[in-house]
Amino acid sequence: FVIMGSMPPGLPEDYYGQVLGAAQGAGRVVVDTVVGVPHIISALRRTDPAKTDAVFKVNAAELCRMADVAVAGGEADGADASTVRRAASAFLAKHVGKTGERCPVKNLCVTDGRHAAYLVHVDDSVEGGLAMYRLGVPDLSSHARGRGRLYPIGAGDSVAAGLAAGWTHLSSSVKQGENLAIQLDGAVIEALDRVVGGLTKVHGEEAAHLLASFALGLACGSASCLEEENSVFKVHIVVEMLSMVVDDVTKL
Repeated sequence: FVIMGSMPPGLPEDYYGQVLGAAQGAGRVVVDTVVGVPHIISALRRTDPAKTDAVFKVNAAELCRMADVAVAGGEADGADASTVRRAASAFLAKHVGKTGERCPVKNLCVTDGRHAAYLVHVDDSVEGGLAMYRLGVPDLSSHARGRGRLYPIGAGDSVAAGLAAGWTHLSSSVKQGENLAIQLDGAVIEALDRVVGGLTKVHGEEAAHLLASFALGLACGSASCLEEENSVFKVHIVVEMLSMVVDDVTKL
């Protein structure tokens, strides 16, 4: 279940929350919007935690704005790990963390263009309550050589789609082919299953599934930057870039 982008004019501010509330037991939910966030979180809070798990995919600049955290050096320079951690903590405290209530958002997938991406996971067992991972983003300069330019429009949508597809595939409750919305190319499935095995040995199953899924999304987004048509990419490039992202995962 994916919530993405802005809403058409005329819809109520809480429309995304209404949709999510009507989809009880939605399973894996990827939220890729800054519209109506309080209403989405409120709807998630009312879901059955045994049937619904949510990830917020957001870029660093949006996260910092929602959390009222300044980015040192400006957005063009990217947000460093400490800034992302402060912004994630402030965002969760502002929008999610109410005393005595269940936290419905435990994962933030934070992108930052060509700069490193971060997975932030709510974990009460670690100091500060947040586990954080850095994921390197492929350098597209060699791939773009001879093309003249990159095409970033649609890359964010590709990240969200790849993240949702990978996360759903890796869910034990869903089998490949049961839902057309999650079908993946065989080469991508093989690569995803291979990398998640290695990540599980290092980081444990829950973190590995999220890291592998986010890495797939970043690979899809990076590969789409090489194609003029929005949100289109070549599968073999995605497989290549998936390995590159996974090889550059660091727990902070």
